[in-house]
Amino acid sequence: MLETFLKFRWAAFGLLVVVAGAVSPGLETAMVPDNALTVWFLETDPKLKEYYAFQDDFGNDEVILLEVQRPDGIFTKEALEQIKTLSERLKSIQGVDRVSSLVTLDDSFLIDGALTFERAVPEEIPTDPEQLKSIEERLVNNMLFTGRLISPDGKRAMLWVQMGEVSEIDVRRDAIVAQVRNVADEILGDTPHPMGGIGVIYSGLNVETQADAGTFVPLSYLLLFIALWWVFRSMRLVLAALGVVTLSSVVCLGIYGLLGNQINTVTVVLPNLIIVIGLADAVHFPAAFARELRDASGRSRFDIVKASIGQVFVPCLFTTVTTMVGFLALATSPMDVIRKLGIYGALGIGVALIASVVFMAVVFFYMPDSVRESRQPWIMNFLNKLSALLVNNTRLVGALALFVSLVSLYGASLVVSDTDSIGYLPDTSRVVQDHRALEAGWGLYTPFEFVVTPSDGYKANSPEILNGIEDFVKKAEELEAVRSGFSLTKIYRRMSEVLGATPEMLTQPMSSGMAAQLGMVLDFQRYEWDTNEPEYHDNILAPFRNQDASLGRVTLIVPQMTASGFASVYADLEPIAKESFGEYASLEPAGYMPLYITIIDYVLQSQITSFYLALFLIFLLMLVWLRSWRLAFVSLVPNVFPVVVMMGVMGFLGIHLDLGTATVAAIVLGVAIDDTVHFLHYWREAESKKMSWEECLKYTFERAGEPATVTTVLLMVGFPVLMLAGVSSVVYFGLLTTIAALAAIFADVIILPLILKLARPAWDK
Repeated sequence: MLETFLKFRWAAFGLLVVVAGAVSPGLETAMVPDNALTVWFLETDPKLKEYYAFQDDFGNDEVILLEVQRPDGIFTKEALEQIKTLSERLKSIQGVDRVSSLVTLDDSFLIDGALTFERAVPEEIPTDPEQLKSIEERLVNNMLFTGRLISPDGKRAMLWVQMGEVSEIDVRRDAIVAQVRNVADEILGDTPHPMGGIGVIYSGLNVETQADAGTFVPLSYLLLFIALWWVFRSMRLVLAALGVVTLSSVVCLGIYGLLGNQINTVTVVLPNLIIVIGLADAVHFPAAFARELRDASGRSRFDIVKASIGQVFVPCLFTTVTTMVGFLALATSPMDVIRKLGIYGALGIGVALIASVVFMAVVFFYMPDSVRESRQPWIMNFLNKLSALLVNNTRLVGALALFVSLVSLYGASLVVSDTDSIGYLPDTSRVVQDHRALEAGWGLYTPFEFVVTPSDGYKANSPEILNGIEDFVKKAEELEAVRSGFSLTKIYRRMSEVLGATPEMLTQPMSSGMAAQLGMVLDFQRYEWDTNEPEYHDNILAPFRNQDASLGRVTLIVPQMTASGFASVYADLEPIAKESFGEYASLEPAGYMPLYITIIDYVLQSQITSFYLALFLIFLLMLVWLRSWRLAFVSLVPNVFPVVVMMGVMGFLGIHLDLGTATVAAIVLGVAIDDTVHFLHYWREAESKKMSWEECLKYTFERAGEPATVTTVLLMVGFPVLMLAGVSSVVYFGLLTTIAALAAIFADVIILPLILKLARPAWDK
């Protein structure tokens, strides 16, 4: 079969190039970032379905918050005209559904004895200072506006820019955020106008992800070119190796994009992983070719190429399969992005092996006879000294390995599962700077949505529900993490205030008669509920209840927090909700936050499931490969060790187990096993020759030590590139994989021999 392949090597090469060309159009889609929360979850996920249901009832909860700061005050003709122009321009942006501001929302008025709703600020903004002062006094003390659309001192205004339907927003989010920012910059100029919100964070992550992708690939190629030249000292072999990883990356990402996938903060590492790990197999083929060429003994070039590929293919196939197992274990994750990293990572590594065989088969026929196996004397010197240390100071080295393991285990116990979207961005990001400006100037601004579901016989506008909502918001505002709350009750209370209710009356529970009277006034407005009609945007009820009042909505304003922070706030709110609503209704978190909170559980589940599945499958593969229960069990320890060290570093540095780091354990396990395979392969050969432990150590180091060290060097050249990322989760991924690569070689050259000394065959004791 190998002979047939070599005869048709150019056909195989052409086929690979054709496949790469056929799927390359997918690169355009693949390399456009999308970090929306919805793309992290499977379409079948119940939490995602609940998110879509919430949006069907209340619209998209992705809101861009835009603050306008005017030290001289908002209530001047110039400032109000500016806000009006800004509101109109923002509303005209395709993909923006609603803009809520001082000049777009209605307020309650008592006109000729009748309660009615009109614009809070007249369409024709007055020039008279007295009129402007009157408007200011009414709005800064207005429960519908103050703290939400205007600061109590009247010097800051907030615009709430609500995005449109999800089906369109995932495609247009970045463009919408950019247009909002551009319009604000154009109209407001030097007037401070920080922006915040979920969509702004997503867009910021997309910008950083795009920049990271543009940095990783060229820099990885440059560094690996240098490393490969150091290993091969042959331009043809270097170009062949780079051709392997280039083609593998194109095929992997091309298919990824053709199937509608886009990179994100998790999958942005795919090209780098394929480049670095794909080269690990590619470097073995030239070494085997140089050895066969050295011992040519009059054989033809065809026979030499056949022997060199035949010598390396089976071990490389096995190491590729074990690496793919590490990636494919991620496919058990309940999170879509982690599944895709696993599936497409495995695809890229598999293609890299095929490309390695094809490219090397082609290039070997054109290599000069002078090619010699690359030798690095310092590596063998190091291994010889290490071998002597292991033989002469076994207990000391063993104590060191045990100490490192115990310290790492303690550090691993400190790791917590959490995620922080805005924390992924660098401090230099405008998104982060605007966020800090908003919280420092305006205060807390992040919406935390809840849905109130009335019990049978009640509606969202029933007095029992209105009073329950009001009681819940009051008690919630006593928590340090809650700034304020908005709900349907605010509209009812504002109407009561306009009708002459005293402050004391406004603190009393709402009577059935008052609720019914105010409800009739609201019903008389005949609001439009069809979201496709322009009049829908004047519906003041739509943000707070659905059309038949079977659901209500409560928005609390909280800090921008990690997922565990939001979970903690909800844990504090849950008993308050039960106390406030009793048997009349239930309250549940809704919109974006439940998905965000769910990430904590999903990340932990992904880490545990993928790691143990990869460990189990790799153990079975090792058992098949080595045909020895003893060696198969021994192989587990040096491959778990890098994961333990990596987790220990996470614990000591306070790095969270999140979307970026949840994938590392299974990937590291799949990569670390490669060198262990080669070490145990030669160790088994030595034992079959009845060598002593010391002889097995020397035999294995001579044959597997240098390739393993070179592979580690390549990994430690390629992985640190990720530490240049703007997104912190990618930085941590690069740091942890680099540390794990170093820990893996430590485990193979120190821990593995020590365990094999303890687990020697009976004849060597």
